[in-house]
Amino acid sequence: MQPLARYLGVSVGFVSHLEAGRKQLPLRRLLPPPLGQGPPAPPAAPLPPAAEPGPGGGGPGDPKNAFTAAGRTPAQEDVHAYVRKLANYRKTHPVLQTGQLTHFVPEDGVYTYFRHDQQGHSVLVVLNSNPVAKTVPLKRFAERLQGYTSARDVLTEAVVPDLQTATVPAYTALVWELR
Repeated sequence: MQPLARYLGVSVGFVSHLEAGRKQLPLRRLLPPPLGQGPPAPPAAPLPPAAEPGPGGGGPGDPKNAFTAAGRTPAQEDVHAYVRKLANYRKTHPVLQTGQLTHFVPEDGVYTYFRHDQQGHSVLVVLNSNPVAKTVPLKRFAERLQGYTSARDVLTEAVVPDLQTATVPAYTALVWELR
């Protein structure tokens, strides 16, 4: 139960409490009734009429058009550029589409995984769900870092000269192409 508690970020006592409660429930109450023996399904509610899209994706009379840079706020433009960069990287790097996934149990609100293939391509992704920056020692991931000496940050294009630690800002993802 300890690994599950650590993975979920809760105490072992909490997991034990849930497990004890689950064992007391009769299984039959958790399963749906056999086919044809349950109450009839209620009729589906009609869907509301769809708004006709206007030019640029907004409904009639919509003054905003976020499909062009001119129609986006600076914050929206930042998000758009971030998503565009990651989407284009994914589109042009098959390792992210078809590569193997190796992920590690989250520690201290930080989740790490790798996408890698037989040709030696490998991408490290570190997700920080904390309200503060975290420095992650990469020694824990030695099995996936073996043979790589540096990386390139996909978002900033910066070269990472060594693979000892990774500092991930609060609520942020770090994406490194290993070299």
